[in-house]
Amino acid sequence: MSGLILSATLLCVFSGFAAARESGGAAETTGAAAQGPDIRLVVRTGNPRETLQSWLEHTRQAENLAKRSIEEPTHANLFQSRYNTRRLLAHLDLSQAPAAVRNEAGIRATYALQDILLRVKLPPMEEVPDWGSFDDSAPGKWRLPGTPIIIARMEEGPRAGEYLISASSVADAPDFYRRISHLPVQRSSLFDSWTEAAPQLTGPLIPAALVAVLPDFVKKTSLGTPIWKILLSVVALGLVVIVFVLLQRWIDRRPPGPPLRTMIRRMLTPLVGIALAWMLHLFLQLELNTSGAFSRLSDSTLSAVTYVALAWLSWLAILAAFEWTILSPNIPEQSLNANLLRLCARLIGLLSFLTVLAMGAHSLGIPVLGVVAGLGFGGLAIALAIRPTLENLMGGLILYHGQTSAGWRLLQFR
Repeated sequence: MSGLILSATLLCVFSGFAAARESGGAAETTGAAAQGPDIRLVVRTGNPRETLQSWLEHTRQAENLAKRSIEEPTHANLFQSRYNTRRLLAHLDLSQAPAAVRNEAGIRATYALQDILLRVKLPPMEEVPDWGSFDDSAPGKWRLPGTPIIIARMEEGPRAGEYLISASSVADAPDFYRRISHLPVQRSSLFDSWTEAAPQLTGPLIPAALVAVLPDFVKKTSLGTPIWKILLSVVALGLVVIVFVLLQRWIDRRPPGPPLRTMIRRMLTPLVGIALAWMLHLFLQLELNTSGAFSRLSDSTLSAVTYVALAWLSWLAILAAFEWTILSPNIPEQSLNANLLRLCARLIGLLSFLTVLAMGAHSLGIPVLGVVAGLGFGGLAIALAIRPTLENLMGGLILYHGQTSAGWRLLQFR
């Protein structure tokens, strides 16, 4: 039974990935020719005027795509909308946001910026500076009058020379919108408040009619997400945990076999853990459309789980690689050489495990230098803890070297 669940899970993962690529590709290649929003817009960030114009064009595109998705809730329309969202995020400097929550932070700022620009008076476009991207004599930033929104030139990194909405503006936009949310909307829009309306939207698998009949108290937001979405997220998490536990029990019931086969079977656990975490992330982002602090919490948690599973997988993969080497006819199963290889495998596996965890910590916003320093202090404790293993390893290497040298001298004598 558990084997069937595992097979079905993996099938859903790969088929879902294929469907996503197919739908996304169809949206990009055929959407421009179809009636409706023009997806051929390009991101222009050569100067403050271009950046502001490009941003306004893409926000109008976002409104048209959102309206189409509401009228025709299909995955093709959803992927078109997501594609346009990625281009909106390309106008923002998100370098200060942790990688694990960068997408959610950008979307949250995007909604707030849309709401701000609906309520403030925009200057005539000819008054917005059009400094060249690489004109070093021009000022490095321009502020939208009456707002904290700054379009600044990137001085370093892969986008150096481009003018993006600054990292400080991205961080301050939600708070500034809360302070001016009482102001009237000056331009027509699909929603008077994207910040309030967008969290209520869902993907094609969740019918709008079902959401409409839900009690009002579960439509209220908590942690930036409607309560009913939080409850459904908990249910989805419970199902994922059940599948994972069933898989682990299936693995534990397998009869013991050769070390290599055992390692490969154990690798199924982190592999499926990664697949389940990825599927849950897609469900939360594409179908439930979680937002706010709850989305940041779920993204961070799933990212942490993924990196722990990757670290676990790297450990098992290295052990399996060395066990495969030991299968060589020249290395007896219980020989000194086999034991030395297993000790080396554990040391290399430990280094790989810690490296992947450090990468995960960096993606969550934990300073890498702090992680390295922590590993440095913890390294002493680890070294003391594994001192017997190191002593055995060094002793084995000495014996192996002595045995090899004696054999070579014997061959020369003969």
